[in-house]
Amino acid sequence: MAQINFILWLQSFHSPLLDAFFTAVNLTAEDNFITALAVILFWCVDPLVGLRFLLPLLFSGYLNAFLKDLFHTPRPTAGQVLFMAIPPDGSYAFPSGHTQNAAVLWSYLAGHYRKKALVVAAAMMILLVGLSRMYRGAHWPVDVVGGMAIGVGLVWLALTAYRIWDRRSLSLPLWEQLALGVAVPLTLFAVYPRTSMQTGAALGMVTGFTLERRYVGFPVRVPLWKQALKVLIGLAVLFGLQMGLSSLFPAGHVFRFTRYALIGLWGTLGAPFVFRAIFGSERKGK
Repeated sequence: MAQINFILWLQSFHSPLLDAFFTAVNLTAEDNFITALAVILFWCVDPLVGLRFLLPLLFSGYLNAFLKDLFHTPRPTAGQVLFMAIPPDGSYAFPSGHTQNAAVLWSYLAGHYRKKALVVAAAMMILLVGLSRMYRGAHWPVDVVGGMAIGVGLVWLALTAYRIWDRRSLSLPLWEQLALGVAVPLTLFAVYPRTSMQTGAALGMVTGFTLERRYVGFPVRVPLWKQALKVLIGLAVLFGLQMGLSSLFPAGHVFRFTRYALIGLWGTLGAPFVFRAIFGSERKGK
């Protein structure tokens, strides 16, 4: 009863301005925004940071789907809340996927860069996304709190693992990197095929990153106009692939897995190859 009372209290502030605000906040936890941010990090800041940013997000999506199917928690219904911003899509409620996405996204950036202003901004964004899910009538408070806890916990584990790896200067031969980049996503996909988007993207990104760092070496730090051109070209092709391959490939988990593996390969290998062809090699510039 306390949960529905909190939602009703939050929705009592309903206004067009608040609707627009929470709609915008909600977009920052959706796949297109996260994908764009991840590849911009990869193309323009540091490929390793971009990869390490996206891997916890992909695993978070995998775990979120598994937990939703495990707990089968129903979402609030239209009769329980004052309004629903979007109609129910049939998925379960716990944990909140948008909140979990926000928790992973912002806590990773805050934990990696360790800037006070970013930590404050991250906490605010995670809270706002959680509030947006309840304000829009999509989730219970427990779904939001669960998404926050799971997301922050996953990032803590990821950052701890990355720091141990870096501190010990661990490395693997090329063939072992490629074998892991293929075997782990394929195994996770076989265990839970509904996560074909996350596991396919992980396979494409890890194998593409490994091959790019060994054979391509595209220019990462370039003048601003070149960065803008990289983002424009890269995202145009990436979103074009998303739309084009969905029309070309038949329905089914295996084809969806393959589709997202190709998209991941474009982001970490295809686009960098194009950038090198246009702007030259990073290694030659050193």
